[in-house]
Amino acid sequence: MNVYVKKSKNKESKITVYAGGRLPLSTELSKSVRELIGNKNYWKNLPTQIQDWLFYQERQSILPNPNNMVVEIFPYKKRFYTVIHSFLGWNANQTLGFLLLRRMKRAGFRPMGFSMNDYGLAVWSFKKPQNVNALLDNDIVFEEFEEWLQDTPLLKRLFRDIALISGLVEKRIPGSEKTGKQVLFSTDLIYEVLTKYDPKHILLEAVKEDAMDGFIDGSRLRETLHSMRENIEVKYLDQISPLSLPIILDVTKENIGYSIGKDDILAEMQEQNFLIK
Repeated sequence: MNVYVKKSKNKESKITVYAGGRLPLSTELSKSVRELIGNKNYWKNLPTQIQDWLFYQERQSILPNPNNMVVEIFPYKKRFYTVIHSFLGWNANQTLGFLLLRRMKRAGFRPMGFSMNDYGLAVWSFKKPQNVNALLDNDIVFEEFEEWLQDTPLLKRLFRDIALISGLVEKRIPGSEKTGKQVLFSTDLIYEVLTKYDPKHILLEAVKEDAMDGFIDGSRLRETLHSMRENIEVKYLDQISPLSLPIILDVTKENIGYSIGKDDILAEMQEQNFLIK
């Protein structure tokens, strides 16, 4: 293999970092990662820094394992952070974040936004969340999901594709061809009429099924919450836990008018004497 290197004139150095993918973690991989973290017998094969990281996590909070779902709640900068170590993958965590924002808002916790990665998500709010098990009840996928979808353009976009595939809307007619704007207007109008007068129409059901399974990994989210409903372990902490740090520092955030500084978080963890160097 040949590597060609060219000296850059840019004085600002950049380091390539892998921040996770968009493909969902498989059930088997998720279980293996949980088992690797929760079983100390595997730690001896891990790098020293990772062993120290897990040791600090165990000392301060709870270790995830294949049979539990760890939820950590702690204050930082006059905000409360609820971190859920779900190991569900990006799509499901993003969906859970949106649904939790809605449910926490209704509960009066005043959520502000969330960040996520492949392994979990963090929601920050003005008020300390209570009764977390009720927030994470598996009915969240049914009660909040429908309303959330109606507030997004996702269903209309999916219906557009299904309408074209099913022949409900013709894009190409002998002698003429509809523009993209004409197709958009036609499908949106049909969608609104069906939603109002025939909400159980087979095409609408197909759209919801595609949204649930193909785009947001809703089926897996529902199954996980159902299987873990008796094993959700909630830990209230006084500070950020080692396992929560990567999620809070995640670059990609679904934010509502508030951002946090990475340097501030790292400085606080350094003061707490468990930031691994």
